[in-house]
Amino acid sequence: MHDDSEDGYFGDLLATSSARGRAGLIIDGGVRDVKDLTAMQFPVFSRAINARGTVKATLGSVNIPVVCAGALVNPGDVVIADDDGVVVVPAAIARQAADAAAAREANEADKRKRLAPGNWARHVQMREPLEKAGLKYID
Repeated sequence: MHDDSEDGYFGDLLATSSARGRAGLIIDGGVRDVKDLTAMQFPVFSRAINARGTVKATLGSVNIPVVCAGALVNPGDVVIADDDGVVVVPAAIARQAADAAAAREANEADKRKRLAPGNWARHVQMREPLEKAGLKYID
């Protein structure tokens, strides 16, 4: 964005005309037509939702570094977004980050199995340290 506006820069019309083949939109500004974008299953991560539209008369550039929500994004960087947020992974460490993420997912999947109701403290070996810290268990 060229200014600090939270107006609705992107909505269903732009999604309809440009979304084919796109994974979604991350914008450091506002969007509109959220109900329609949701129905289209077009994921959008924005700073604001605003029904006020904009004039799209300013030319932009492609494949240049940009700053979005305070994060520097360079061409080739990997941008990942889900319900928990957005992260920018520099291209130079993308493989390392993917490997670390896969290891963490596997670790958490294993913990999830061990954290069955009633077993959490025993399985993560926290009961004894917690008791030493003053936690009282009532079995």
